[in-house]
Amino acid sequence: MGSTVIFCHQRAGLGLFGLVALTTRQRFKEIGVRKVLGASLGQILRLLFVDFLKRIGIAVIIAIPFTWYLVS
Repeated sequence: MGSTVIFCHQRAGLGLFGLVALTTRQRFKEIGVRKVLGASLGQILRLLFVDFLKRIGIAVIIAIPFTWYLVS
């Protein structure tokens, strides 16, 4: 069971990394425009992380009932 858990965590980590990379790539021009207009690094990171955390929050809300059902 230990190796299965490690494998699942690695896959989940790669999925999150892919989601961040995709979001950043899709908003590449927007990030460039914001930097030219004087946005700080913190403002740009906040812009990306808020969108990222919204997606993760939705996924958690959807996953909790299924997990609860499977565990019970």
